[in-house]
Amino acid sequence: MLRSLVGSEMCIRDSINAEYGRTLATMEFEYLRQHGADPALKDLSGTLTLSPKELELVHADLAQLEESTSHEYCKNLLAKESASLKLQVEQHERSLKLRRQREAALQARESNGRKAITSYAWDQSDLFVSVYVTFPGVHELPEGAVTTHFEECSFVLCINDNQGCAHELRMPSLCFPINTAKSKHVIKTDRMVVKLKKTVKGQEWLGLDDVARKKKEHREKRIESGDLQGASTQQLLADMYDQADEEGKRSLREAMAEGERKRKADAEKAAGK
Repeated sequence: MLRSLVGSEMCIRDSINAEYGRTLATMEFEYLRQHGADPALKDLSGTLTLSPKELELVHADLAQLEESTSHEYCKNLLAKESASLKLQVEQHERSLKLRRQREAALQARESNGRKAITSYAWDQSDLFVSVYVTFPGVHELPEGAVTTHFEECSFVLCINDNQGCAHELRMPSLCFPINTAKSKHVIKTDRMVVKLKKTVKGQEWLGLDDVARKKKEHREKRIESGDLQGASTQQLLADMYDQADEEGKRSLREAMAEGERKRKADAEKAAGK
């Protein structure tokens, strides 16, 4: 008798599953028949998605089936299907949103609207050189809107805004080579930080680019074996002033003036004693 009861229950369950499967198959066939040839209705995985109107109809059908059945197993089956459908809808919506964000970022990069980023700051630690770029709203831009490309002695930061304009910071000649695999960018509220990993721990960068380093190396060669070999302190200072840019010359003038004031103060103090 126990075998008979178990067998009857299995028959009922198989019958319910078969009926439920036929119902879903009919719904799928009708949908594929109407939309199967339309590639625009496919998500990133290639699965056909339903329009909001069609989703309402499917949910209504599931609710009607759940109300019409009195068997607990069938009710649970329909509830699981409804929850599964809801989860798929959420996944499709997230996939669609990400795809649109990536497409928008790609279109911005390919557009002619480009602006150079000229304002930035930088500092360094023993391990990294950090470049800071202020950009209001950068933390609210879609995924993929900010990109960085690193090479051994250069990097490019690109920020694609919501108006289709690409803002770029290009540094073609860094002071020293960097570890490209461990360099990265970090997005913070209204600003960007580009982290350049040093290849030599504790290496001192004279500037973000290689201009100051090359100028220093050239001057050292002149002092060691060139036209400044054996030059006096006064001659070295005069040459340093001649080679400096306007900002450097102003700094040297201020330093010399401060040095002169200090010498006078020391001389007056010594004379007073």
